[in-house]
This record gives sequence, C-alpha cells and structure tokens, in this order.
Amino acid sequence: MPGIFHILNENLEIEKAIHGTDLPTLKYIPETVELSVLDIWLKTQKRKEYVLKERLVEPLLATGHHDVILFDCNPAWSEIVTGALGASDTLLSPLGADINSLKAAKIFVELLADFQEEMKHSFENFMIIPTMIEPNKLSQTILAKYRVQYEELCTVASIRRSIAVQEANVQGKSLMEVAYHSPVFTDYVGVLKEINDVLLGEPSEHNRVTDQSAMGLNPIEQTATI
Repeated sequence: MPGIFHILNENLEIEKAIHGTDLPTLKYIPETVELSVLDIWLKTQKRKEYVLKERLVEPLLATGHHDVILFDCNPAWSEIVTGALGASDTLLSPLGADINSLKAAKIFVELLADFQEEMKHSFENFMIIPTMIEPNKLSQTILAKYRVQYEELCTVASIRRSIAVQEANVQGKSLMEVAYHSPVFTDYVGVLKEINDVLLGEPSEHNRVTDQSAMGLNPIEQTATI
C-alpha cells in the first residue's frame, strides 16, 4: 500500500495514495513501513524543511478538494515532524497529565520556539489539549499547572483517561462507534467543538480558564494541523 514515501521519493501521483472511508468527506494517506526510510531520505534533500509543504500540502490544496489536512505525528522530533510543522498553520498538541509529559512539555515548547525562530515560521493557532486526566491528586495538580503555565494555549475542555479508548483501539474502531454514550466521548466532542470554533474564528471558550470540572463533565479554514 503506497504512502507519503512513495509520493515524495518515487513521484507517485498523490491521488493514488489517498484512500476513502465510510465518511464521504474524510480521506487518508496511510502510514507505511517506509516512514523510517523517509526520515533518512529527507535529510539528503535540499530545502528539506519545505518538502512536505511544497510537494504534498500545496498540491492537495490546489485541487480544491481538501479543506483541512491533518498530520498525525509521533511525539518525537524528526525530519518528518520538522517538515509537518513547516507545512502547518495550526498546531494541536495533546499533553498528558502525568509526570513524564510534564517534564517533556518544557523541552517541547523550547524546541518549538527555536524552530519558529530559525524557520521564521509562526502558527496562526497553537492549542495544547490536556489529556489522560485522572481524579487523583497528582494528575489534578499537573493539570492545574498546565492551565497556569500555558493559560493562553490550553483548551478549556480536557480528555479523561478511560478504558473505553483502549477498547476501541483493540477493536480497530473509532470511539464514536464503540462508546458514543461514554463520558470520554463527550470530552472528545467538547475538544473538537473548541478547535472548530478557533479554526473558524468564531467566539468560543478557548483560552478562558473556568471552574469547570477538570474531568470534562461540565463543560474550515484551509489548514494543515499536527
């Protein structure tokens, strides 16, 4: 099954790597085993930071068939991630309410600042989404720290830790298909509505810290996101 590597390295027509879903407006380019090779290949390219933008994103947008392009990237810095950031005008960054994520967040924000300065690149929107929230003291303390330290970036809505998410993954289905009635699905809906409001430039609760439960019980533009 062809993917991004075949588009960039083998000049495959983009449309031949695009697959449909049960939703007529949702399509995807699959992740393939060649992604690790792609990262190495990108290091050899001139203007490597712009390869994804110029050879993937811009041609897709030029067709007029795609309003939103999403890059789903691993939480590790690489040539692919650098290219995805450079091709994006919106950055969505899930951030777990655990001690390891708390330590990594500071490093990530510093790396991102260095990237933006070096590339002279700015994001129209940068949103941190608190995730994996638990009712214990440590998780709630970390969440509170995020809301103070990244007040202007954190979404008001957050996503709790739930076994329903893992069960959906095991079944190879979306959370909506498996547990649309679950509290965690309500969390996801709240986050997505907030993101949608920001992208459309509509009034929303984004960037306003409220007294709502940290567990989420009370609660398009042409863009490439990550």
